[in-house]
Amino acid sequence: MNAIRVKGSTYRSDIDGLRAIAILSVVGYHIGIPGTGGGYVGVDIFFVISGYLITSIISREIDNGNFSLIRFYERRVRRILPALAVVLIATLIWGWFSLLPAEFADFSKSLLTAIVSCSNIFFSQQSGYFDGPRDMKPLLHTWSLGVEEQFYVVLPLILIVIYRSWRNRRKVWIASIAFVSFAISAVGVVYFPIGAFFRLESRAWELMCGSLLAIGMFPIIRGTVGRNLASASGLLMILIAIAKYDDFTPFPGIAALLPCAGCMLVISAGQSGASIVRRILSLPQVAFVGLISYSLYLWHWPILVYARIHPLSWMSVGRPYSRVILLFDMFMIAILSWRFVEMPFRSGAHAPSRRPLFVTAALTYGALATFSLAVIGARGAPARFTPEAARIASFEAEGGDRLAEREGTCLVGGPNSSGINVKDCLTEDASRPNFLLFGDSHAAHLWYGLSRQFPELNIMQATAATCKPLIQVKKAEPYCQNLRDMIFAKYLASHHVDGVILSGAWTPSDMAPLAGTLDLFQKLGAKVYLVGPNPGYDESLPRLLVQSVMMRDASIPERHLAHGAWTLDRTMRRLADQKQLSGYISLVTAMCPNDKCIEYAEPLIPTESDANHFTAGGSLVIAKNIRALHGLP
Repeated sequence: MNAIRVKGSTYRSDIDGLRAIAILSVVGYHIGIPGTGGGYVGVDIFFVISGYLITSIISREIDNGNFSLIRFYERRVRRILPALAVVLIATLIWGWFSLLPAEFADFSKSLLTAIVSCSNIFFSQQSGYFDGPRDMKPLLHTWSLGVEEQFYVVLPLILIVIYRSWRNRRKVWIASIAFVSFAISAVGVVYFPIGAFFRLESRAWELMCGSLLAIGMFPIIRGTVGRNLASASGLLMILIAIAKYDDFTPFPGIAALLPCAGCMLVISAGQSGASIVRRILSLPQVAFVGLISYSLYLWHWPILVYARIHPLSWMSVGRPYSRVILLFDMFMIAILSWRFVEMPFRSGAHAPSRRPLFVTAALTYGALATFSLAVIGARGAPARFTPEAARIASFEAEGGDRLAEREGTCLVGGPNSSGINVKDCLTEDASRPNFLLFGDSHAAHLWYGLSRQFPELNIMQATAATCKPLIQVKKAEPYCQNLRDMIFAKYLASHHVDGVILSGAWTPSDMAPLAGTLDLFQKLGAKVYLVGPNPGYDESLPRLLVQSVMMRDASIPERHLAHGAWTLDRTMRRLADQKQLSGYISLVTAMCPNDKCIEYAEPLIPTESDANHFTAGGSLVIAKNIRALHGLP
């Protein structure tokens, strides 16, 4: 992701311009700027550029007979490690003062893996629904550095072998390796999407797109008309991906071809001469953004994460003026990092020589690794907080009581999910009425309380993460669709159920498909109870309560309530009345009697373990209120 001048060739400022597009799309996507729903493809653009430039250097030096592995890795150390070290140290300091124990322990694990360039593997293994939201992972963006560095451990060795043994067939060999990686990516987005997104084996082909350009796999685009047409088409392909892709686009796989091919066209068109697009990308202002793109990429995500968890409400990332402030901060810090950290280590009279460079890097990263291991061993260093705050913080989602929801048994999710355990979750009881609790995690967190507050009922559970109990959805993960098919097509058709309790993380757009789903259940003859939206917060409740304890301000949680639940609750109540359901269960009423939401199930025990999921204690309290207010006759 760094600016690189290929020795023996003319510096191409248009490639820095491409970097500018890449980093601006990534930042725009992360900060929520309209029109950048597919801005994550900026990373793929970086991959193609990096593969092109690095392969150009290696192949040229191999041809000249002066390639050195130690010199190659020295260049990588100079370009990557200094700025990364500063960011790691800064995020570590921020984390000490800002992250709850479970979050800080997880952060330390990610820091440790970032040091050894395998954080992509670490994040690919965090596939559980309650592994924590990405907004709470300050080093999540280092996954792409892990992919690049792993690739550059392997690439020189591959090129050396190919050039020595099969020089005349090097294009075939490199293209074949790229094709295998692409095939893994295309299949992976269907069967193991999380791994396909993070792992080298499904991303290597993107870097090798640049490698293929560098070794002359494709003919040079000659002629002014050809260059303008190719570069304009390539830029358009990139912009279409940025504007039209979103979080639901299966990625990388086939979808990644569009931005990668577009980037290849722009680079290829610029190899033989000028074009309109090349002139635009070479504008000093545009190229400068490309020059600072590595530092900007390193700093932008930690800044966003810590802005989101800042206790002051004016730091809300969603507010337009906050976005402007954050963008300004990102650029200023990136410029300083580029000027005073990146550049001094790359070249110049004061740049350290190889030996002190390696020694300094080893000592710095060794110290970071040692501290990370200490934090992990101390389980996130809860002693940073008062005993009361530490007790509240222990209920954060990453350290909470997930067994109350029977995660992995009756609450399933993830690409490797084998489905719910029918024996444990859907066994009927001839001595009691059988009620089916069906929905996503917002249904699962009710089970513990309902099963204990309604002992006269046998409450069965069929729940899957992010899987709303709707018969019609635009897109569903395989495990979710399997659960729906099993409930709608098999279980309900062959089993008698006295009542169905439907609960989910409802949004206004769910109302139309929900109406059709209610009609289906009523046709099956079961009593239908619809659970309304869960009043949640724009931040983790344990975090807000910790802040209220540490800052002695009890009003902090209330200021962070997400009030959209109240409006949606009224809409859903009307829908339930219209469909003449057996009952409507208002969580707004159960959780927030007299408009004051219950924050503690018991002293120091929050009702929710994150922004909107109940703890076991919270589930009991809410179920008790449901029994008093609504009942399940």
